[in-house]
Amino acid sequence: MIAVPAGVRVWLASGPTDVRRGMNSLALQVQQVLKLNPNGGDLFVFRGKRGHLLKVLWADGLGMALYIKRLERGRFIWPAPVGGVVAISGAQLAMLKRWTSFTRFLEDGRICLTNNAAERALRGLALGRKAWLFAGSDRGGERAALLYSLIVTAKLNDVDPQAWLADVLARIAEHPIVRLDELLPWHWAPQKAILNAA
Repeated sequence: MIAVPAGVRVWLASGPTDVRRGMNSLALQVQQVLKLNPNGGDLFVFRGKRGHLLKVLWADGLGMALYIKRLERGRFIWPAPVGGVVAISGAQLAMLKRWTSFTRFLEDGRICLTNNAAERALRGLALGRKAWLFAGSDRGGERAALLYSLIVTAKLNDVDPQAWLADVLARIAEHPIVRLDELLPWHWAPQKAILNAA
């Protein structure tokens, strides 16, 4: 959304706000209800009644801007107010905006609490990076990263990366585009196994 500079105060409106309100209406609310200057450089955050929409009003010295963040599922968790408003730091605002992502592992048991497995999978790259200076350009580096992620994904799904890539590259030209998901490592079955099953 936005990177909040150090020293900028963040104010949360305590109750739900009509999300149809625009920049001028929210600035007027800041002046009348919160008794603060909307052009003073602070961030003012408003949440919709259902909790899935967040509006941020910010005058950064160049002009006033209105940022909107909508959650597809879940809702923003809001702290309890003291005296109508809550002052928080930029880091706390970042946590509020990403709360559903941070707590997703509680709803889905397949999601790991840590990223240790991903870091272990990339350790081989870190060990060999001095010898792997063949990328030569940004595009080459992006392609190498894409291939590394494909290989690691295959390994994490207990699939031999070399056999998977060889089979997928041989089949992809004639494979129907609407069934491309069958070639992903977690759905993949070698062509020989498919022919034997048929």
